[in-house]
Amino acid sequence: MDRKKPECRYLPVTEIRREFQDTWSYFLSFPDTSDPTTTFVPGQYIHLVAPNAPVSKPTVRHMSIASIPEDGHLRLAMSLASRSPYKQAFRRLKPGDTLGVFGVSGTFTLQTLTPGTPLIFIAGGIGITPIMSLIRHIAAGSLDHPWKLLHVANTPLFKNEIADIFPDHPRLYCNRSGIDSSLETLLPSPQPTNQHYFISGSNSFLHALTSRMVARGITPATIHTEDFDH
Repeated sequence: MDRKKPECRYLPVTEIRREFQDTWSYFLSFPDTSDPTTTFVPGQYIHLVAPNAPVSKPTVRHMSIASIPEDGHLRLAMSLASRSPYKQAFRRLKPGDTLGVFGVSGTFTLQTLTPGTPLIFIAGGIGITPIMSLIRHIAAGSLDHPWKLLHVANTPLFKNEIADIFPDHPRLYCNRSGIDSSLETLLPSPQPTNQHYFISGSNSFLHALTSRMVARGITPATIHTEDFDH
């Protein structure tokens, strides 16, 4: 039996912003905030169809959402450095065009945490995208979660925006060669036993960071990951 193709919502692209080099933000308007197609929890992702393409396995990727529901739009970030047909289709995209979206999903959220739980966010490259949504969600909802951020990237996405919105929050930036020394600064002993860790990036990045943190005695159950390779 053939699987029924998901029902897409086609949203207008209101802005395309070049962040740096070949990394871009795409802003999609969704005026009906009750539409289940675009209802999301900060930290989740949505399935995004390539421009002017039918829904099929090669034409769909899941993309983490950088915005929060209060914004009234979806903000998605993407590197076009890859020469894949999917990514190259976005080079022809213009404001006013539409993009198909469906299937909001993901558990990289704060929903199950006790109020006041301290948080450590660690992003690899464009893995900062869902973390941007989470930290903005904390601020917008006045949630009582103290947090710190480590972003591992040669050119950190959203760095200036985060500094403008959260000038007083602890933030560290490094490249891959500086991970160990940055973790020493970020995770002095002893760590709070109720602290949770949110790590987002490539599969290899997640494996390396998770291994380092478990070696430091951090309980695996407190580590939450979002894999950008899937």
